[in-house]
Amino acid sequence: MSTAELRQTALRVARLDAVWSSYDHRPIATPHSVFTKDTELIRLLPGGEWILLVSSKGGITLQSLEAPDVSVSHEGNGSTLEHITCSIVQSESHDALVLLTGEDEEGNNILVLYGVAFDVPSLSFLTEISLPEPILAAAASSDLVVYACPNDEDEVVYCRSVGSDGAANQITMSISCMTTFQDSTFSVLGSNRLLVSNSYGLFIFDIPDLQGHVDVMDVVSVPEAWSLGCDILVYPPVVSPVLWSNLERAMVVMDQNYMHILYPSTSPTARTVPLPIRNGANVEAIGFRRAIWWNALETPPRNFAGFVIRMCTFPRVKGGDHLENATGIELEVKIGGLFVSARYNETPESLSFEEWSGKVCVLLRGGVEGRRVVILSLLA
Repeated sequence: MSTAELRQTALRVARLDAVWSSYDHRPIATPHSVFTKDTELIRLLPGGEWILLVSSKGGITLQSLEAPDVSVSHEGNGSTLEHITCSIVQSESHDALVLLTGEDEEGNNILVLYGVAFDVPSLSFLTEISLPEPILAAAASSDLVVYACPNDEDEVVYCRSVGSDGAANQITMSISCMTTFQDSTFSVLGSNRLLVSNSYGLFIFDIPDLQGHVDVMDVVSVPEAWSLGCDILVYPPVVSPVLWSNLERAMVVMDQNYMHILYPSTSPTARTVPLPIRNGANVEAIGFRRAIWWNALETPPRNFAGFVIRMCTFPRVKGGDHLENATGIELEVKIGGLFVSARYNETPESLSFEEWSGKVCVLLRGGVEGRRVVILSLLA
């Protein structure tokens, strides 16, 4: 980058930081025309130039926001899925990973992992797992898929190499974290650790070597390597994504009145800090440094036809002793707000955002159209 380009980038970052903390910002709203009625979930992808649409049949479409006629699709299996979840995973091997789960009409539970490329738009099929048992929780990294299922009267965790069809690349773990995995959130840390977040706190487990266990029926009991006991009222917990290349960077677990900051390094440290405003979210989304939410009980100002999306910027602190000894000023949580215009009786059904581009995607329910999508741009 030239000096002028670096200066321009720095100014844009500074402007975005200010907007994310602005209490009454009114963004530029652009309706997204490429949207079908069977779309269940929508996610903004890293960079803010592409959007992912997930259909009720498990099909996904990679759609350009800059050129709406440019898209790539991968059809589902034709069966309508229930309980669909979709996670965007940071990756070293792809521009992004997409982890999709759901239950089909025959009661089969599906887990599919796709790799996404932007330069030459493509969706590459990496892993598909079909099970008769429900998938209680799931997560992925560049080379590992982790998911939990019932096993007789117990629950177990399966760790499987991405793209692997052989038992030699899978291990079955028995771990204890106080409650059912259905109320938990999984996060894969690096290539050999698992973070489980639930209403009882945060738990880190070391994943044994997958190559050393050929018999998938052999359940390996794994004790916790680290834990933090705390009451988390929002569950499954809302947990920030893992930065694959830097486990020294903080992760955040959002709660109603507090935020739990975790540095998942080899010697984890954590701190709980209060939120300036209650996160009574009906719909929310979380990123590396920020979170957004909509609370149906928060009424907009008089004579404003729309709703308010709250924004939260996490404190920038280091781990270890610095986190433990940080002052209240260093741990300050900044709150902002987006005032979003809407038509009669429209409310958010789903939120997604890309913090570095300053874009927010809102799936609206209600109004004349029933459902529609709006892309908000924080900067002109």
